Order: sequence, then structure tokens, then C-alpha cells
Amino acid sequence: MKRIHALEWEDLRWFPNAWRDYGTDYLQFIANQFNIYQLIIPILERGLACTGNAWLDCASSGAED
Repeated sequence: MKRIHALEWEDLRWFPNAWRDYGTDYLQFIANQFNIYQLIIPILERGLACTGNAWLDCASSGAED
């Protein structure tokens, strides 16, 4: 599958902070309200146990100018 490079507007320096904060607050609310990560906790725990509790973040993005 070919990689798709999708632009994340909120990572751009000129994007309004208030909109960025609203977006992340909304995502946090949804995650907490619906407990969306509950199903993957056992998978993450097994993965961490196999690596000696070392963590590699594969999903973070960086700001682009």
C-alpha cells in the first residue's frame, strides 16, 4: 500500500491556538466519555512486557512549516 501523507492543519505554526486546543479537548472528551482505549490496554501491556517496559512512540507528528 502506498503511503498517504495527510496534512494535519493543527501542526502548522500559523494555525490558531484556540482551534487547536478545542480540537484536542474534544478528542480527549470523546476518549474519556466512551473509554475508547480500553480494548487495547491488554495489547499494550503485553507489548511493553516483551520489551522490558521500553516505549517507542510511532504515532507522534512534528510541526511542519
